[in-house]
Amino acid sequence: MIPFVFFISSILIIAAVFCTQKTRNNTSKVSLITGALLYSAFCFVAYGKLSGLIPTVSIPEIVRQKGFDPGVLPISIEFIIQCGFLMGIFMNVVTSVWVFLRRGFWGWCLLMTAIFCVGGIVSGPFVGVSPVISLFGLCCGAMAVVGWVFGLTYVEFCVIGNIWVPCLGIIAASVYLIYGCLKGFGKYPVIAVVGIVFSAIEIVGMLALLWHYQGSMNEAFYTCVRDLRYIAAMAGTTYEVVNLVIYVVGSVVLMAIDIVGGKLMIRTNSLGNTRTLPEFPI
Repeated sequence: MIPFVFFISSILIIAAVFCTQKTRNNTSKVSLITGALLYSAFCFVAYGKLSGLIPTVSIPEIVRQKGFDPGVLPISIEFIIQCGFLMGIFMNVVTSVWVFLRRGFWGWCLLMTAIFCVGGIVSGPFVGVSPVISLFGLCCGAMAVVGWVFGLTYVEFCVIGNIWVPCLGIIAASVYLIYGCLKGFGKYPVIAVVGIVFSAIEIVGMLALLWHYQGSMNEAFYTCVRDLRYIAAMAGTTYEVVNLVIYVVGSVVLMAIDIVGGKLMIRTNSLGNTRTLPEFPI
């Protein structure tokens, strides 16, 4: 029942897109309609696989394919998945409202990340585990489900979700900050230079990480696990904490700095000129 409601809630996003299409330009219309339809199709496949309409292997089996052992979790992965679908329903409803209010893409990304993290943290006491373990378990469950829908193993999607996506996301946000700094260079040149240098360092760092984890999916996965365990030992903490600090907190903070900084520089430039400048609204 919960996966079915998850699929139905995704249709609300499509409805919100069509309700606001008359007030959007053609590029925005095409992008939103395409994205909403593809996402709804993803939700349908998730529902179909979990309900048995679409033949597939079980999620625990996917997770065990040379990857994470779900037996080390204090709660079952099935329970984590159900909680994930409930959170997905809430996020779909919030997204439909966000689209209906014509808010921007970057702001939506930050909002969804915040909802996910808060949901993972506060769910810990309800299932009898620490907030760190509950958030880590929710992250594992989410990656397992998404990878399962796309027919990927846990290892494969971990590499995509923990390495490729954060690195490429930070690079994209850095480019946005550079764009904003160039727009606001005339009014605040010192801040603009600092922003451009900061963005360049981020881009070089992310490219270095991608180079470091080149090779097969298994090689990248186990190299990453080894690196995280090494950092945890050096910091005197656990693998789970290091994982969350780097991939959840660290990457989100960097992208937020880039996006907000770029937005502020663009707005500053817009206020200082009479002509209208192109913007990428949050």
